[in-house]
Order: sequence, then structure tokens, then C-alpha cells
Amino acid sequence: MEMSEYKDIFKAESEEHLQQLNESLLGLEQNPNDMEYINNMFRSAHTLKGMAATMGFNTIAELTHEMENVMDMIRKSQITLTEKIIEIQFECLDTLEVLVENIDNPSAIDVSTLQSKLHNVIVSPSTAPPVTTKPTPSVAIKENAPATEATNEVLPTKNVDVAQTATHNGVIKQEIEFTQEELAEIQHLKENGQELFFIKVFLDESCVLKAARSSMVLMSLDKIGKVVKTKPAEKELEEEKFDFSFVVVAATSEGVASVQQKIENISEVSKVEVNSLFSKEESADLDIEETTNEKISDSTNKNSVQQKKNESVKTGQSIRVNIERLDNLMNLVGELIINKIRLNQLATGIKSKDLEEALGTLDRLTNEIQTEVMESRMVPIDQIFSRFPRMLRDLAKSEGKQINLVIEGKEIELDRTVLDEIGDPLVHLLRNAVDHGLESPEERAKAGKSPEGLVRLAASRQRNTVLIEVQDDGKGMDPVKLREVAVRKSLMSKEEAAKLSDEEALNLIFLPGFSTNTVITDISGRGVGMDVAKTKIESLGGNVSIKSVLGEGSIVTLQLPLTIAIIQSLMIKTAGETYAIPLNNVVRDVGIKSKDIKTIEGQEVILLRGEVLPLLRLEKLLDSHVEETTKENLIVVVVEKLGNHFGFVVDELLGQQEVIIKSLDSKMLRSVKGFAGATILGDGTVCLILDIGTLV
Repeated sequence: MEMSEYKDIFKAESEEHLQQLNESLLGLEQNPNDMEYINNMFRSAHTLKGMAATMGFNTIAELTHEMENVMDMIRKSQITLTEKIIEIQFECLDTLEVLVENIDNPSAIDVSTLQSKLHNVIVSPSTAPPVTTKPTPSVAIKENAPATEATNEVLPTKNVDVAQTATHNGVIKQEIEFTQEELAEIQHLKENGQELFFIKVFLDESCVLKAARSSMVLMSLDKIGKVVKTKPAEKELEEEKFDFSFVVVAATSEGVASVQQKIENISEVSKVEVNSLFSKEESADLDIEETTNEKISDSTNKNSVQQKKNESVKTGQSIRVNIERLDNLMNLVGELIINKIRLNQLATGIKSKDLEEALGTLDRLTNEIQTEVMESRMVPIDQIFSRFPRMLRDLAKSEGKQINLVIEGKEIELDRTVLDEIGDPLVHLLRNAVDHGLESPEERAKAGKSPEGLVRLAASRQRNTVLIEVQDDGKGMDPVKLREVAVRKSLMSKEEAAKLSDEEALNLIFLPGFSTNTVITDISGRGVGMDVAKTKIESLGGNVSIKSVLGEGSIVTLQLPLTIAIIQSLMIKTAGETYAIPLNNVVRDVGIKSKDIKTIEGQEVILLRGEVLPLLRLEKLLDSHVEETTKENLIVVVVEKLGNHFGFVVDELLGQQEVIIKSLDSKMLRSVKGFAGATILGDGTVCLILDIGTLV
């Protein structure tokens, strides 16, 4: 079979499994006695191995197989989990990520050494003590939505001589036999408020990775509850010893619709039937001796009619769509909106009730299409946040520090394009927080702090923006030393540095070249990569701010637009041209008298609300050729950059408007500073969008 067309799907799904393996291994490192992490790892590794083997990527399959063997022996208590094993597994995951990334040239990476390490773990088990407590240095991960702890407790049951069975009544009749232990577990789950479901899963007949799909179904159910039994058995599912359907008995506190949707969202699942194993009228106490074939069968029969009614109302399955397709779709929506505005303008001179109704309908439909396309581009910010626990864990070990990583707001959604761009800035900020913000455990103890330093990564929604905060409780930054460094690096004179407020001094860290190795030893060392982070965030139409208290820590806040495809703008006119200023850069607009303008060292300023506001003539900044005229009344748009305010003197305010951003694709245009892109107005004219970050 020609597998090349499946490579992109393989890479995408492999990255998901590797992320799950990383998360489970981090959890196991923190909770070595929780074998549920081992079970999850084993299942993910087995799925990845099966996918790789099917695709013919033998290097990946062989390395994953060795990892799987180690995990299997740990869960069977044949070998003891040690820190050495954890480190080897992390090393394997790093190598697998490289292999997946370079899928077309796997032979370039030698995995024989890793395979030998894994083999030696099995053949010559380590004499090192088992991991029983959280090792240090380490990363403790806390999230705002804590996971439910799994339990393996099995209650004692009465003896039964006859195997109990569950019968699913429908087109296909299927029986599952329960052992005494499984029936006891069912009783325990029911007593704890869990509902038992009889689930039949049908795969597409074109599915070539049946084992992988069945494993993903079980993983999904494990996340929301407990898998009690499968038919065929899990081992047979792993070996693909089944046709295109299988049965699962699982317990969860979620409802039928939720369970069904989670499974249907898995690729190549064509149909799911979910029935309650017991009716709600039955007692929560399951009498083992009364649990007969007929009793369980009757309970499923009661749900069969409702199940058939629901078959026609099936939840839509998710599909993978290339981001370029969504970009193209967004561009077409933008064109549609522009033409809609044009039609509305043309219709202003035509009085027709039918035309007004048609335009009203068009307006509603285009707005709905725009909303749907925007929603289709939105993804949870957890896709980025989930990468960082592993990164900080490795960094903590290399730096000899202990970190309490707190993650909040991972469910907040952002446009995929924005999300893809903020990964590197967040890496810079988090590395700086650990490298240069947090003190060593010894230094923290001397300062009266906990040896474990706090790193908080939080996202929150504010109207049409998302705020991301990177906070630490480290040593903070000293504005006095920052001023000294700026003078020593010849970035400003001593007099200029002395005039800076403490807040302005903190913003010095965003200057390119501000930080060097020498600087890192002299101050809190926040300059590394900060200019890169600022430039990237501002290119997205966002901004960066920082607060710091010496001895207490720092907070860097990123303000990001929900999307960079459509933004709210203030439309202004100057020198006869119309421009758009992104609204998140605008503080206010005011009217001033020209006689109130003063000049300080060649710079026009005005005293506004107790603040000395520098004034900039927009036509001069844009090099527009206009005749100089003296106006008594002037309009000023106050904008913000890095906490500093500037006033743009403009000719006219045209009001707020939602604009579609068109990128400046030409290499020549992209090199021009001061413009974030362009948009097309309703009358067909092109309007440039100002980039405050590079214009000022």
C-alpha cells in the first residue's frame, strides 16, 4: 500500500501521542506510586508503535517497542521504577520527537545506544532505590482544573459459580463475561456515583490503523472514567485481532451524549452506540447474585429504542484541516465583507424595500459566515502551554532549582495563527524566569522564602484580547542597576537615565543588546531574548508590559488580539489619506489648542491630565508632502507603546471600524517600517494599517 499520503496524518497524531507520553512521564516522576500513569504511557507507546510499524517506520517502532517493554515490566512489578529509568525514557521521547520531525530520513539518527540502555534495564535491573517520593530538583505542576485521581480499589464480593454476562440487544448480539473481581469493581464504581455504559464502537472499513484507533478510544474513556472490560480483550485489540467493531464497558460520571461525542471525535470512527448498563431505577447497590444475563440484557433493551432514535442525530466528527485552507477561507470571507459594504454604499441612493430586505439578509449571512470561520480557527491555548512543563523540568534539573509551575486558563482559545507565533516568545520569558528570576534553593532559604520557586503561566480573556502572564517570585529587578547598565552600554546618557521613572527603567530590558553575560551577573538578567519577544508580540498587534518588585519577583504580561485576521481600528485621516490605527494601541482622542503646545529640546509636547505628552505630526512621520498651515484647534490620538504615551496629531477622526487585514506580501513592502498591513474600504480604496510598535 502507498503510505506517503498518510505521512502528514501520522506526524500529527504521533506528536499528540508523544505529548501524552511526556505529560504522563512528568506525572509519574511526581507520583511514582500511581500506576495509572504507567498504564497511559504503555497505551500511548503501543499505539505509536503500531502506527509506525504500519507505515513502515521501523526505527520508531523498534525504539517504542523497547520503551513499551520497560513500562510493561514496571506495571507487572518485574522491575522497579528508578530515576535512571525515568531519565532514559525522557531521552527516548526526545529522540522520538526528532525521528518524527525527520520522518523522511530516519536512518540519519542512531538509536542503538538508547535501545541498549533500555535492554540493559530489563536484563540487568538497577540496584538503585525505587522512586517513592518527588525527586529534587524538580517541577511540581498545578493546573486550575485538577485531574480526578484514579483508584484501583476492588471491594470484596460474594462468591458466584456462574459467570455473569452482559447482553447488548440490537442488530448485533454481543456477550461479555465478567469475573468476580470485575463485578466487585462495578459495584464499587456504582456506589461512588459512576454510571456504567455498554459502548459499541464501529470503525471505518477503510481504517488501516485499527489498533491505534481502538487504543485512542480506550484512552479517551480512561480520561473521563474507568474502562472495566473490552471485547475482544485489550491484548487482542492491540494485536488487531478483531474486525471493524469492538465493545467496551466503562464507568464515568459524564452523560451518554458526552461519552458518545468524545469517541465520535476520534478519526475513522464511523459509528458509536452507547447504552447504560443498568437503568436508573435499579438500586445503586449491585447484588452480585441477582445480576443475571436477563437483568443486564433488559437494561440495555430499554435503551435500544432511544438509541435508534438518536442514530439519525449523530454528532459531527472532527477533521484535520490544513491551516492554509483556513487562511484562504478567511481571505474569501474578507472579500465578501468588503463587497457587502460596497453594495450597501451603492444602495444608499436607491429606495427599494426588496433591495433593503435582500441586503439585510446578506448582511446577516456574511456575519454568520465570518463568525463560523473565526470559530473554526480558534484552538485552546493548552496546545502551547502543554509544551512547557517538560521544558521547565529539564531546566530545573540543569540549574539545580526547584519549581512550582502553576498553569491557569489553558482552556482559553486563540486564533491558530496567533497561537503558532507566541510559542518562541513564551519560551524566552519562561527560560528567563527560571534562569535569572528564581534564586537557588540556598539563596531562597537565606531570604526566608520556600526552596521551591513559583513560576505562574496564566491566560485570561478580556473583551477582544487575551492576556498571558508569566510570573515568578524570584529576586525581581532593580531599576537603579538597570539604569547603570543602560549608561554603561552607551544606550543613553547618564542624564537621560536619571530622568527615567522606575517603570520606564524596567522597559530598558526590551532594548536590543541590553543584556550580555556580564549584565546577567550584575542584574537580575532579564534581557536575554526580551527584545525578540517584544518584537514578535507587537508584530501580532499586541503589546508587552512588565512589573517587578525587588526581592519579590516579576510579572510580564502579553496582551494579544484574539485573531490577526480581523481587528477593531480607529479610522483617521491625515494629509488627505485614510489610515487605520489598531484600537488596542489607542488610549484616547482629545482636542487641543495649538497655543498650548510647548517645545522641549526640539520635541513638541503638551501638558495633558498632568502628563507631559510628546506630540508627533503623523504627516511628517509618514513623509507626506503637505503645505504647512497653522490651525488653532488640533485633534490628537493618544497611543501607547511599552507603557509610554505619545500623541499623534491628525486632521480628522472617521470613527471605529472592523477591518480585514491584508498582509504586505511584497519583500519591498515588508521591509517598510510603520505598517502592519492594509485593508480595503467599502468604496474600494486601499487603507494602510499603522504599526505603532515600529512607527514610534
